Amino acid sequence: MNEVVSQLQSLVTGTLSNQNNVLNTCRLEVFGQSIWGHRAIVEYFRRHPLTDAFASPHIVSSGDMVAMLGVSQQGETMGVFCETVNNNILRLWVTGPKRGAPKKKNQYVSVAFDPMLSQVPSAVAMNPSEHASLDASAAQHIRTLAESFSTMKTQTAECHDSRRKVFVLRAFSNEDQAAALLAIHDLQLGKSRQSSFHYLITTFRFDDEQILHRSYSEDLSTANEWIPRIAEPEPAEEVDESSIEAKFA
Repeated sequence: MNEVVSQLQSLVTGTLSNQNNVLNTCRLEVFGQSIWGHRAIVEYFRRHPLTDAFASPHIVSSGDMVAMLGVSQQGETMGVFCETVNNNILRLWVTGPKRGAPKKKNQYVSVAFDPMLSQVPSAVAMNPSEHASLDASAAQHIRTLAESFSTMKTQTAECHDSRRKVFVLRAFSNEDQAAALLAIHDLQLGKSRQSSFHYLITTFRFDDEQILHRSYSEDLSTANEWIPRIAEPEPAEEVDESSIEAKFA
């Protein structure tokens, strides 16, 4: 795992050599973009290195996941969550303020909100059995932490003015520390429903539930503005009642 951490730090700072552990099936989600493949991901960080934020990062790792957070010279908290397989980098998420990317117009929808399409009443979606590297004693702390974020003010909505759903995408623990990657969906209430989507990476010490670091992405919603339409019903065909009576006579 130390080798993976070293390669991950070299990757995000743009200094990774051509001989590395980034899989060709790797996917990077960064500032609203999805980038696939070994070469494209390495090249992205060479052109957009996060050197200032990850020169001396805070790191929590387990057997197959790494959470790395740092603070830039401008005081911005940046985060990287990495999923590995056999010490190879398989999946990456980057959080923090967008760099060099224009802010997109917030989108509006006018439909009922439930990303899972199941109308689940809970504000947090989490199944501990899906997180193999999460100790059972830490699972409830992860849920409690996620519930606290479900009421946290965001850059686009306040909880009492919106419906919010928090999904625990990845979570792991290592001794007395744990880390989690959360996806947060918001839908404001009112005539025009402003939607937003964020990633959040956090590390914390679960014996006293103290948050060590956290990095919160800007709004990453990319859905096009969409208005549902109902087609006009076709006129009903006229029925010859006499033919029906003759048929059943």
